[in-house]
Amino acid sequence: AGTTPQETATLRRRLKLPETGPIHIIFLFAESLRSYELNHPKIGPAIFPNLKRRLDEQAIFFTQGYSSSFDSGQTVRGQFSTLCSMLPNIGGAATYLAHTNLQTTCLQQLLKDAGYSTGWFNSFKSGYHNKRLFESLHGTDHFYDETYYRGRGITEKIGSWGLADEPVLLETAHTLEEFANTQSPIFANILTISTHHPQPIIPQGTVPQALLKELGADKSYHGLLSSYRYLDSAMEGFFETLFAGPLAENSLVVLLGDHGTPHRPPDIETKVQHIESRFRIPIALLTKNAIPEQLHHA
Repeated sequence: AGTTPQETATLRRRLKLPETGPIHIIFLFAESLRSYELNHPKIGPAIFPNLKRRLDEQAIFFTQGYSSSFDSGQTVRGQFSTLCSMLPNIGGAATYLAHTNLQTTCLQQLLKDAGYSTGWFNSFKSGYHNKRLFESLHGTDHFYDETYYRGRGITEKIGSWGLADEPVLLETAHTLEEFANTQSPIFANILTISTHHPQPIIPQGTVPQALLKELGADKSYHGLLSSYRYLDSAMEGFFETLFAGPLAENSLVVLLGDHGTPHRPPDIETKVQHIESRFRIPIALLTKNAIPEQLHHA
């Protein structure tokens, strides 16, 4: 049914966005980011110091978000359910792969029809899992993938799934400014990559040894925490640049995990707790000047 002008104005005031006119909408999908470590009283402050501060100071944070992606093609399942407001093909092939021509209206098409320039940003191959084809058929016009970022001089890699998040996200923040110079509001679909399985232990993602010892973390879980620590730094560079630039006052960032991860935290005891930790993801609305709030209800 949509919202009334009064409801829209109230929402914009909560986010400290201009009460009239179009705003830039940026979806930031964080690869394999789940809530368990972010919300953990000891892991969270050590691994996500920057993101926790952003959520505390600049976000409406939904603490009970869950991913419905648990089979192959988890990323495209998560992006499909988020952007197209439909459950993925649970138990079957991912929608992007098996149902590329699905007749449904996704957010990127709605915004394109409203005059937005629409773009997709990721440092891996845009054609992987039919992403470019599906997105093209559902409203995305511009693609910035590994070829683009290499053309901007970025060569650093972490793991085997594309270029490193820190330089890529920093370049993306600058590219968004160029993208917005078209005089149209922009919609950006950004996906990070460096936390993709298998998560390596990396020098840029230092985890306190005392924390690892207290948790009884094995090498695999150490790798997860190390990659998360790196992601926290990479995302902070993005937010710092975006909110200091010309798009700062009228941009809304929707931050969420594209899906969770099956790593079992070493400090949980039951199968039910493990399942819950696997699928709960953070979802937050961030703006430069938002009135912070945590929403705990489903």
